[in-house]
Amino acid sequence: MKYANGDLQWIIGNGSESSEVRYATDGKMTLRENHDNYISENVTQTTYLTIIYYPNGTITQTTRIVTENLTPITRLGYVANQITSTASTPDVTTIVTDNSTLEYSYNALWNLLPIKNGAQAKDWFIRGTSLPMERYRLQNVTYLTSDYGLYWYDYLAHYDTVLAELGWNHTATQDIGLVRGAANLQNKSWGTIITWKYMQEPYLASGQEIYDQMKLSYECGAKYILVFNYAQNMTGPYGTLKDEHFQALQHFWKDIVKSPFEYQGQVKADAAFVLPQNYGSGLRSQNDTVWGLLQPTGNYTQIWPNLQNALKIHGDKLDIIYDDPDHPLAGLYSKVVYWNQTK
Repeated sequence: MKYANGDLQWIIGNGSESSEVRYATDGKMTLRENHDNYISENVTQTTYLTIIYYPNGTITQTTRIVTENLTPITRLGYVANQITSTASTPDVTTIVTDNSTLEYSYNALWNLLPIKNGAQAKDWFIRGTSLPMERYRLQNVTYLTSDYGLYWYDYLAHYDTVLAELGWNHTATQDIGLVRGAANLQNKSWGTIITWKYMQEPYLASGQEIYDQMKLSYECGAKYILVFNYAQNMTGPYGTLKDEHFQALQHFWKDIVKSPFEYQGQVKADAAFVLPQNYGSGLRSQNDTVWGLLQPTGNYTQIWPNLQNALKIHGDKLDIIYDDPDHPLAGLYSKVVYWNQTK
């Protein structure tokens, strides 16, 4: 399982008969299959099928045939086949009018998706994220990652430190509330990484805006503060960083870190906004998907406006956490607002 542009990819079948399905957030499903046909001992013909299922019932099929000629060669005493020539037909796309010719109907293909709700998505996310780390866990390796919103689940997947990504025209107060709340309830460390505001030059925000983001992070308790300096065109020695950004770093160190009147964590969260259990949304907008696949429907449409109202009232003193019986919040906050509260 992997996410790509908000879609979920899943492998069905096994071995040479396996196929890949991409489940899109708009309900479209793309099934890709490869079928091998051995014309002779030295000629292999592979048919590549791409079948797209649309929610309105339309199904299209694209076919491409690739023929490979093989020549036996001897290498290090072993005989192997080497591809000597390849021929490919152009893609041919048709609309499928007879569904009985297909192995899967729309509903049958949808039912193969192993994730139907937030709880299943959370389990897959945690299992897939934590598995590569397990082999080093006994060696006392510390794991750090950055993310744009799923901080709570990054910690559940055994990351020790998570950096909230400030940028992309997100609200820094919301991102800090999410990562600080997750770290506070799970007893982990946190920080921020200031990343791109724009997808093209100048990439980063102004020096003053970055200074304000560093100051906010420090005052709210960030243990780490980084500035992402990578640019697509790394012609200069400092990437995205310009003089104004170096000046911002200098002023931050002198005026904030070294100031006797400022200290790390001086802004304490005294209120909490509680999200529903297993609600893995990036919270980038009211219509942001849940776990990259599910749409917020029903009562969940209340979450965005209620969260924005809580941020307006409590500002940088708001932690954003999850309703999780394994991490109770009793006695931690003077004010607790639940996602579905009407007042």
